[in-house]
Amino acid sequence: MGSPNKQVVGLDADPVVLKKLANKGLRVDYGDAEDTELWSRLPLDKIKGILLTLPEFKVRCSTVIQLRRNGFKGNIGTICFYPEEKKELERLGVNFNIQPLDEAGYQLAKLITD
Repeated sequence: MGSPNKQVVGLDADPVVLKKLANKGLRVDYGDAEDTELWSRLPLDKIKGILLTLPEFKVRCSTVIQLRRNGFKGNIGTICFYPEEKKELERLGVNFNIQPLDEAGYQLAKLITD
C-alpha cells in the first residue's frame, strides 16, 4: 500500500486488536488516543496524515484538538455519522470526513448493480 518511501503505522489501545493486526503483518503499536501525552511524544512534524476511526465522537474531537495544539500541520481524516459531527470536526481542524454508513450503502449498491 502506498509508495515504498512512505510508511503506515496503526495505533490501537486494545491488545487483542494489536495482536491480530501484527499477525497479519501490519505495522501497529500501542496508542491510546485519550492519553494526552501520546500526541506530544510522537514526531508530529514527520507525519503527513492521521486517520481517526474512533467510534466516540467526543474522543475524536478531543484528539483533533490535542493534535492541533501540539502543532500538527498535516491532514487529519476521520469518520463521522451525522452532519452535525462533520461540521464540528471540520471547525476543530479535520481536513476530510468519511461517513461509513453512506460509503457502505454506496459500495453495496455498486456490488448489486455490477
